[in-house]
Amino acid sequence: MCLLPLLLVAAAWASLFTAFGAAALVFRLVTGASVTEPAVMLFSFVFLVALGVD
Repeated sequence: MCLLPLLLVAAAWASLFTAFGAAALVFRLVTGASVTEPAVMLFSFVFLVALGVD
């Protein structure tokens, strides 16, 4: 059984949670807001996945 598909899925999930954490950190430290804008998380996730493809 090939483990590569599982590794790719795990990398996508790690990228998603990294995007969530980075967005939450930026919003809390920079703006002082406790609520994170959903669009920022989406855009950062798309950027991280696109960066990983390259």
